[in-house]
Amino acid sequence: MPIVASAIIMIVPNRLAKRELAHLDASTTLAANILASRLKDDFSTSSSIRINEAVDLAKGLKNLTYLVITDESGAPLGGINEAGAVRLGYEAPTLNSPDIEDGGFVQTRLLADLTDSTTAIIHLGMTDASFKSNIRKNRQFFLWIGFVLVLLSVGIFVSIHQINQTEGRVSRLKKLQQDLSQQKGTLESKVNEQQKTEAELKESEQRYRYLLENAMESAFADLEALNKNLERQKSALEIEVEERTKAQISLAKYADRLTALNVIERLLVSEDTLDSVVRTALEQTKKLLGCDRVEILQVVPESQELKILGSIGTPKGAVSMGHAYQLSSMRQASTPWLYIADLRSLNDQTEAEAKLVKEGMVSYGRAMLTIGDTIVGAIIVSEDKPEAFSDGDITSVRDVADLISIALGQHKHREDQERYEQELITERDRAEEMARLKTAFLANMSHEIRTPLSGIIGFAQVLHEEVHEDLREFTGLIQDASNRLLNTINSVLDLSKLEANKESFRLEEVDVSSVVRDSLHILTSLAVKKGIDLRVQTQPRQFCNLDKNGLQGIVNNLVGNAIKFTEQGHVEVSVSRVENEVCLKVEDTGVGISKNFIPFLYDEFRQEHMEADRSHEGSGLGLTIAHKLIVRQGGRIEVDSIPERGTTFTVYFPCAHSPSAPKGKAVKKGLPATA
Repeated sequence: MPIVASAIIMIVPNRLAKRELAHLDASTTLAANILASRLKDDFSTSSSIRINEAVDLAKGLKNLTYLVITDESGAPLGGINEAGAVRLGYEAPTLNSPDIEDGGFVQTRLLADLTDSTTAIIHLGMTDASFKSNIRKNRQFFLWIGFVLVLLSVGIFVSIHQINQTEGRVSRLKKLQQDLSQQKGTLESKVNEQQKTEAELKESEQRYRYLLENAMESAFADLEALNKNLERQKSALEIEVEERTKAQISLAKYADRLTALNVIERLLVSEDTLDSVVRTALEQTKKLLGCDRVEILQVVPESQELKILGSIGTPKGAVSMGHAYQLSSMRQASTPWLYIADLRSLNDQTEAEAKLVKEGMVSYGRAMLTIGDTIVGAIIVSEDKPEAFSDGDITSVRDVADLISIALGQHKHREDQERYEQELITERDRAEEMARLKTAFLANMSHEIRTPLSGIIGFAQVLHEEVHEDLREFTGLIQDASNRLLNTINSVLDLSKLEANKESFRLEEVDVSSVVRDSLHILTSLAVKKGIDLRVQTQPRQFCNLDKNGLQGIVNNLVGNAIKFTEQGHVEVSVSRVENEVCLKVEDTGVGISKNFIPFLYDEFRQEHMEADRSHEGSGLGLTIAHKLIVRQGGRIEVDSIPERGTTFTVYFPCAHSPSAPKGKAVKKGLPATA
C-alpha cells in the first residue's frame, strides 16, 4: 500500500495537469481557427474592417494573453497586447506539445487568407491564470490521499501486532489460573491463622482504647486553639468585605458621574439652549453630590460681576436667580478649584462666604468656568455640615464645570454668529439698495444728457457743412467729442438696462455668419481710418437661437474694442462650427492684456490703464456689456492674450438644434451672481 500511495502522489497530479494543458491547447487552436474563419468570411469587406472585427471578437476570449495579426512579411496588421507578444517571442512560437513547466501558457500561429492574393498570419497566445494554483491544489490533494493510505497501512500493521500480543496474554492468563488454584489451598490455611490473629487484636484494642481517650483530650485542646484562629480570620474577612463594599460604592458613584456627564454632553452635542444646559447641570450635580445647594454664575464682562444663571436648593429669602455678585467679593485662589471644609473656621470671610454662613451653609466648593485662559463664570456647591465633599465629589464638580464652560462658549458663538448674520443681511440690503439707486441714477442721467447731446451733434453737423473750411477742424472736434460722449452714455444706459433686468431678448434662429458680416459694414470705416486690415472668415449657415440685436451688440463691442487697441497690423473676425457649438472669434495684433488684469476684464468702468494721460479713450464698459449679453443668451467667452502681441476673444453659442440651445422666443431674466 505505501507503493500505491507513492504512485498517487507522483503520477496522478502530473497526468491531470497535462490533461488541463491539452484542453487549453485545444482551446487555443479552436480560437485561432475561429479568428481565421472570420478573416476569410467576406472578401467584399475591406481587410482592415475584418481584422478589427477579429480583434474585437478575440477580446471576449477568457484566457487570452496576446493576439497579433501580421502579413506574410511579419508586419503587424492589428492585435491585442502586442508588447507582451513581443516579450513572449510570438515571431517564433514553440509549436511542440505544451509542457507543464510553461506555467499554463500556450501559443500558436495559423495562416488565413485576407484576399485572393494576400495571406495573414494569426499569432495567438493564451494563459490559464489558475493553472499553477490548480496543479498545486491537485498535488496537495493527492499528497493527503497518499498520506492517509500510509496512515492506514501503519494502522493495520499495529492492529496485527496487537492481536498477536493479545493471544500471548490469553495463554499467560490460563497459566495464571492454574497457579491461583494452587494458591487457594494455601489461603485457607492462612484464614485459620488470621482468626487467631483477631483474638490477639481484641486484646490489643482494649489497650489502645485507653490510649485513645488520652489522645482525645489533647485533640480538644488543639481544636480550641484552631477556633480562636478562625475567629481572627473572620475579623480579617469582615474588614475585606467592608473595603470591597466601599469600592463598589465608589464604582457606583463613578458610573453615576459618567451618566450625569453624558446627559449634559448630549445637550451640548445637540446644541440645546444655555438655559436647558444650566438647568440640567444643576439637577445632575445635586443628584451626584446630594448637597443642599448648587449655583452657576456667569461673568458680565462690562461690569465684572458674577450673575447667577441658575440655582437649586436656594432657601426662601436667600440669594435669588438673577442676583449679581461682585467678582471682587469672591475669594481669590491660585487654582480653578477651591474647597473650604468649614466656612465658620475662617477669620477673613468674604461677602459671599458670610452670606452663605448666614443662610446655614458650612462646607463650600467652587470651580471656575473658563474659555481658554479667560474666566467666564463659576459653579458653587455648599452643604450645611462640615467636610461634606470627598475627592470624588470635587472631580465631579470640576467635570461639570468643564461642560458648562463649553456650553457658555457655544452660547457666545451662537450670539456672535447671529449678530454677524444680521450685520451681513443689513449690509446686503444696503448694497442692493445702493445698486438700485445707482442703476436708476445712471439711467435717468443718461437719458437727460442724451437728449440735449443729440441736438448738439445735429447742430455740429450743420455747422460743419456751412462754416469755412478753416473752421471745419473745430466743428469736426465738436462732432468727435459729442459722438464719444454719446457712445459713453449709450453704454451706460445699456448697462443699466441689463442690470435692472429691463432688457428683453427675442430668441430666434439666426445665421451668425450673416449677422456678423452685416455688423462689420459699420466698423469697416473705423479700421480704414486707422489703417488696419479688417479680415473676415465665416462659414455660411451657422444657426443659433439668439437675439439678433444682442448678437450685433456683442460683435460691435468686441470688434470695436479690437480696432481701438490695435495701432498696426490686422483684426480678424471668424465664424466656424466646433462640434455642437458655433464659435465667434475676434483676433487682433494690438497692445494685448496682462495676465494680472484678466480676472478684472469684465468689471464695470475698469481699464488696465486708468491714468489720465492714457493713450486709448473709452469708458471701460464695452467688454462688460458684451460679457453680460453673451451670458444672458446662454453663451460663454474665453480670452487669450499676450502683451504687445495681441488678444483673441472666443465666444461659443450652442447650435440651434443642440440639446443645450436656449428655447423659446422671448427671454427676460436676471444676471448670474458672478458674471
